[in-house]
Amino acid sequence: MRPNTINFAPFTDSLQAQNISFNNLPIDQSTFVHRDLVTASSIPAAPADGTNTPQTASLGASYNGAQNFAISADTPAKAVPDDSSYSAPNGGVLAGLALQVVGDESGNQLFMDVDDGSPNSPGSGIAFFNGSGSQEVFLPSSSLGDGFHAEGIGCQPTPTPTSPPTPPPPGTPGPDRIQQLNIPANGLVYDRFSQKLYASVPSTAGEDRGNSITPIDPFAGAIGSSVFIGSEPARLAVSDDGKYVYAALNGATSIRRFDIQSQTAGLEFPTGVDRYDGPLFAEDIEVLPGNSSAVAVSLKNPWFQS
Repeated sequence: MRPNTINFAPFTDSLQAQNISFNNLPIDQSTFVHRDLVTASSIPAAPADGTNTPQTASLGASYNGAQNFAISADTPAKAVPDDSSYSAPNGGVLAGLALQVVGDESGNQLFMDVDDGSPNSPGSGIAFFNGSGSQEVFLPSSSLGDGFHAEGIGCQPTPTPTSPPTPPPPGTPGPDRIQQLNIPANGLVYDRFSQKLYASVPSTAGEDRGNSITPIDPFAGAIGSSVFIGSEPARLAVSDDGKYVYAALNGATSIRRFDIQSQTAGLEFPTGVDRYDGPLFAEDIEVLPGNSSAVAVSLKNPWFQS
């Protein structure tokens, strides 16, 4: 799988008759239109099928005009963003990258890693106006997205959702009370300090709750606010001091930490790739007793098991 084409202006402002990078790109007050982009890309030709030739593509863009705040998209960010699939509160250029699968890859998994500058430069970064001049920030691999393609690999169909039964009146806790909550979950853990369950919710749950860690109050039978954690969270583990929940992200092949007190996602690290069998997924996670910053992870490759 390789980069094929890139579009640095995937949106259209019909009032200004301009293609733009963000739905809410500011208007330049000197020209009264959106700023144009200077774009550049270097994408090598597709290699011959079956050669597995490594390739590196360079892509970039910047706005025309003086370096002032008119170039900063999404600044300030809207309370309800136009497109919740991306987040750019400090501005920038959003691009749509089309990936090409070369040849017959039936039964294989293909990954496109948008990486940092280690070990191969130049990496990925942003340049922005900080109020007095230009500043460049290089992005870590954990802040960048990846591409995935699975061809000819069977998937389990999503079950048809059913309406939950009407719950009994509140105020009758105990072993005789059963309540069903309408939320899909790939994993579930209980934190004895906050006295809440934490569920890993897959992308199939939709825009509001998909790809999140979601708290559940088992005593009130209430679902709390979902917090985005990453692509396809699955197995969970909670630390014995009630500080963190660790989530396996099957879509990103990584582990990410969730802070229970602040209700925010934090540290993320990859689960690795086998040289021959491809990406490795977390089969099980355990937090080290007495040390909430250390975890043990059992890895597997579900498509290449002996």
